[in-house]
This record gives sequence, structure tokens and C-alpha cells, in this order.
Amino acid sequence: MEISHLNLLSNEESACNSLADLNLIVNLLTTHIARILFAFPFLAFGILHLFRAADMSAMVEGKMPGDGKIWIYLTGIVMVISALTIITKKFDYWGSLALAFVLLLYVAVLHAPEAAGDSAMSAISMSNALKDLGLAGGALIYAGTARPGLTK
Repeated sequence: MEISHLNLLSNEESACNSLADLNLIVNLLTTHIARILFAFPFLAFGILHLFRAADMSAMVEGKMPGDGKIWIYLTGIVMVISALTIITKKFDYWGSLALAFVLLLYVAVLHAPEAAGDSAMSAISMSNALKDLGLAGGALIYAGTARPGLTK
């Protein structure tokens, strides 16, 4: 009788350890890994903005005042800095707000005006507008969790 009771305890302890391990993995996945997965594409895309500004500036010409390359460089810098703030968790509140602002600017200035037509390019612009709108929402959710004074 005592042996089966010990086996039952051993199985319960094993199940508790498995649940604790699963909880640890889920916590790691939904905090640290998710934060890096969210920020990394913005880091990469920001770097592309900095190195391919001449190629990308045609998308901005006529939609924003001044030279299009300046806007490409500016948004690239914001994306790189925002991604680094989110990855390092230093000033991540401000970085995620800046990222959301840039993404909403993309929606309003680049994608929404192009999405109004009937062409295949309009469908692509609508897709990009919805994608950037969702990403801006994610950046704002992150800002809400990274708010100064909020315990982490």
C-alpha cells in the first residue's frame, strides 16, 4: 500500500514539475522571445531604410514635403532606435510610441491613399495599410505594458 502511495506522489510531483516547466516556457515565449520577435523586423527594416534610401525615396516623393530620402532616413532611424529600445527594455515606452506613430504615418500617407482604387496595387496597398495598422496596435499595446511607473 505504501509503495503505490509513493508512486502516486511521484507522479503528482512529476506532473507539477512538468506544469512548472511548461509555465516557465510559456512565460519565456510570451515575454522575452515575443519582445524580440516583435522588434527584430523593425530593426532589419530600419537598417534597410538607412542603406537603401535612394531606392525607397520614390515612394515618398510628392506625398511628404522635401526630399524623400530625408523621410526614409528619418523613419529608418526611428525604427532602429525603437527596435533597440524594445529589445533592451530601456526607454521602451517611448520607443514603442514612436514606432506606432511611424506606422500610423505609413498608413495615412503611403497606404490609405493608394488603397482607394480598383487595381491590383490598390489591393496590395490595402493589405499593407491593414498590416501596418495592426502592427501600430501591437506597438501601442506594448507601450501600455511598458508605461513608466508600471511594475514589470
